Amino acid sequence: MLKFQQYAGAVIAPLILACSPVSTPGAPPQLTSAPDVKIVNGKWFDGSRFVERTMYMSHGVFVAKPRSEPDSVIDVKGGYVVAPFAEAHNHNFDASSEQRARTLIEKYVKDGVFYGQNPANVLRARQGLAPYINIPTSIDVTFSNAVLTGPGGHPIGLFLRNLGREAMFATDTNTAAGFMWIIRDRNDLAARWPTILSSNPDFIKVILAYSDQYEKRLTDSSTFNWRGIDPKLLPDIVLRAHAAGKRVMAHVESAADFHNALASGVDIIGHTPGFRGNEQTQLP
Repeated sequence: MLKFQQYAGAVIAPLILACSPVSTPGAPPQLTSAPDVKIVNGKWFDGSRFVERTMYMSHGVFVAKPRSEPDSVIDVKGGYVVAPFAEAHNHNFDASSEQRARTLIEKYVKDGVFYGQNPANVLRARQGLAPYINIPTSIDVTFSNAVLTGPGGHPIGLFLRNLGREAMFATDTNTAAGFMWIIRDRNDLAARWPTILSSNPDFIKVILAYSDQYEKRLTDSSTFNWRGIDPKLLPDIVLRAHAAGKRVMAHVESAADFHNALASGVDIIGHTPGFRGNEQTQLP
């Protein structure tokens, strides 16, 4: 299936599922047997600028000349042909109803964002959205499920606010269906790891927050919600996650967090240091 989406003068032309060759690096593309399609009146990037040209979609890829007589024509009407967009960090990928799911998906597709990632979610939000995503006519989304943090660590403040609004439940901590795991030490991690994996997360999300000050912040009530997991646990988490075939994302607040994340072998950095810009979150 070839899906075109025109928005704000740009045409999103992703090749998804059957029309998107899936191959390992260095392997030849897997060609499809779908009929050729002629694409007219589109502006295509040639490496330095957009130029208007006629192109074809043939055997699952874009080509300048068709391999067979096209069976249909798509008129781009002067739009710019670009790759589909992706949103790697957003917590609004959830659905409490079919209408909310369809409204959310419609907005993303309209804006040309076909891939998303939710790095901290309750399982029920993912399950509510599951019938409507990761299918050819919708967006593709991955989820971390419950995030790993330390005692008094972020996002406990968010959890407590949502608990007061009845948007979350007391059972949303330290359960496979919940929002966060509070990991104190290696014994905690070892005991809870099988249940963490039982929710089938697509990847593991870990909170680092001023991790070079972990011990000091752990006993300072003024830093409640402005700390994360013990950085000494991160290498163990990465080893366990990789053994299970899962990537690890680290939420970071500071340069020290960034360093500790890289040194531990994480796969994804969830923020850049200083993104929050709030000096009150740092101890003197």
